Amino acid sequence: MKDTPIPDEFRFFLSKHGLTGREAGALVGVNSRQIRRYTSDDVKVPYAVWYTLNMKLESREV
Repeated sequence: MKDTPIPDEFRFFLSKHGLTGREAGALVGVNSRQIRRYTSDDVKVPYAVWYTLNMKLESREV
């Protein structure tokens, strides 16, 4: 992974994996309001959140 996604990429990522903001938040330990901030460009997605979300989804698909 190079960098964290921009909001459009993050929204696409959530959609691609069929995740709601609430579900994504539960996977990484933040609330759905924070996920909305990431998708609306209010706050940049922290690398730790992005990394954790990717790792949890990778392990879920196996």
